[in-house]
Amino acid sequence: MAEVTTPPLLSDRQLEVVRLFADGLDGPQIADRLGITHQAVYARLARAARALGTHTATQTTVECERRGWLTTEEVIS
Repeated sequence: MAEVTTPPLLSDRQLEVVRLFADGLDGPQIADRLGITHQAVYARLARAARALGTHTATQTTVECERRGWLTTEEVIS
């Protein structure tokens, strides 16, 4: 996988949460993986959505993929 630089609209952690969501993990699973609360996961997804002008985690994931910040494999897997 090619290295993707963090988009200026999103923090590294926000993009990491979006990537894990794209991999099919839910909030509690992402929280476990990252060692944060599930509330922190949802807050990061909400901030990412706001920054991108989207309304749902799925829309945020699709927008990140559209902008080239996620690979198709990450979105499909």
